[in-house]
This record gives sequence, structure tokens and C-alpha cells, in this order.
Amino acid sequence: MHTFQVQSSISQFQPLLGELSGSSGALNTSFSLPVVWGGVPESTGTGELLAGAAAACYLITTNIAAGQANIKLSKLEVTVEGDMVSDRSGVRISELRLYPVIAVDGSEEQREQMRQLARSCSSNCVISKAIAGNVDYIVQKPVME
Repeated sequence: MHTFQVQSSISQFQPLLGELSGSSGALNTSFSLPVVWGGVPESTGTGELLAGAAAACYLITTNIAAGQANIKLSKLEVTVEGDMVSDRSGVRISELRLYPVIAVDGSEEQREQMRQLARSCSSNCVISKAIAGNVDYIVQKPVME
């Protein structure tokens, strides 16, 4: 088991502004509401934090899968777009869309294998498992360079 901790506090109430730091020492950021909903510019929001977690998790999972398949990568990137909506159930993140870009140093067969792995990795990521059934998590067909 791996235990992690995030410390958070609100430093300003109107408009809302808070601080967030992680036990690793690497995470240290301010957060607020999205600017379109009255948040503070140059701070992150919960949607962006979740999208960042999904991006990092997807890349880690995909990189591990490539290593296990003995596929050498020269590029592994992902852009994540998300939708936050306000409806009868309140404000929620409804969808995350991942757009991977991958370059393989290898044969066409390895490129095709990596293309398939990249799509299947979405169901092996701890973030996708955590949000399953609550947020649509869609990995688009990877762009292979």
C-alpha cells in the first residue's frame, strides 16, 4: 500500500482562493473556481487538477505497458480536455477526453502494437478506475508520429 497526503487551506474567501501542497513536496499550487464562475485568475481549479491527474496517470500507465512489451518510445504526450457542467445534480465534471501523441522507435508492427496498447491503457489507470461510472473517460485514437 502507498499512502499519500495533500494539505489544503483557504486563504481568501471572496473570491475564493486556496493553497494546496502534497506530501512529496512536488505539488504546491493555488486553487479557485474557474474564472468564468468568478474564480481567481492564475489559479487552478478542481477540473484542471483532475485532468492533470488523468494525464499523468495515463502517461505512466502507457509508459509501463510499452516497457513490458519491449517497445522503445521516443515521444509520449497527452492533451486532456474536460467538461465541467452545472445541472440538476449540481456542478460536476462530465467528461475527460485524452488525445495521445506517440512516437515509437521500431517496426510498423511495434507501432501498431503500441497504438492498441495506448487505447487499452485507459482502463488500467488508477484515475480512470477511480472515476469510472461518474465521468466519461474517453481516449481518442493515438496520433502516431
